[in-house]
Parts: sequence; structure tokens; C-alpha cells
Amino acid sequence: MAGLFPQEMEGSAGIRLLLAAVYVGICAVQDFKRRKISLPVTVCAGCAAFLLDIPIMAKGGENIFHLIPGMLPGAMFLLLSLAAEGAAGKGDGYCFLVLGALLGTRMVWTVALTSLLLASLCGILLMIFRRAERKTRLPFLFFTGLALAGDMLLCLGKIQW
Repeated sequence: MAGLFPQEMEGSAGIRLLLAAVYVGICAVQDFKRRKISLPVTVCAGCAAFLLDIPIMAKGGENIFHLIPGMLPGAMFLLLSLAAEGAAGKGDGYCFLVLGALLGTRMVWTVALTSLLLASLCGILLMIFRRAERKTRLPFLFFTGLALAGDMLLCLGKIQW
């Protein structure tokens, strides 16, 4: 994946992207319809992310702690949720924790920042056209799905399946 994934994750990049896309798709639909995400789906995706790292650790590559930098956006979203007293959803944080374990540091930060940009632009446009107010809640994981899809399209030709 030419630098998007850490060197250790290169062999499973296609599987990781596919799993991330399915997971974010499920979460985006749940966020849009119910304003919450499913804990069992999140736990299953998180376990799958760690299972994909077992071959890396067995070969003497990295230990499990190489996933921590990729999970920082999720931790930051969880802290934001606590600080904002519910104005930001905890589900977004949980989703980004799993995405960080699946995608690695560089790609999860790209997806997080692109999601924030898309959500901000949408909110601004909705307020300009008087379709939303300042306190209107937007389903953030929908924008995460769009950001991930865009990143996947940009790097589609670089994946070694």
C-alpha cells in the first residue's frame, strides 16, 4: 500500500480495508437510523483487527503495542464525548478505536480529518440554507464512511491482494 499501512500490515492490507469498509458501513447505517452503534459488531470487528496481527507477531514483527498510535483518534473522540457531556457520541470514538487497529496510524488520521472536514462543510451548508440550526446533530459516521470510501478509491491500485 505504498506507505499508507505500516510495513508489517502490508500483507493483509486488502483484508483490513474490506473489513474496515464493511464495519464503517454497518456503523454508518446504525448511526443514521438509531443514533447509536452496535456493541457486538464493534467487539467482533475489534477482535478481527487483533486476529489479523497474530501472524505479524508470530513472525517476530511488532508487538501489539504498535496499534496504539492508530487508536489515538478514537481515544480523542472518546475524551471529546466525555468533555462535551454527550454532545459528541461515544460510538464515534469506539468506531475510530477499531479503525485505528485495522488501518494503522496514517490512514486512520486521514479518514478522521477528512470526516471532520466533510461534516463541517455539510453543517455549514445546512446552516447557510437554513436547513439546520447550530445544535442540529449530524450522523458523523456517515461522513466517516464517505471519507473511507474516498481513501479506498485513491489507493485502490496500490493494494497487493
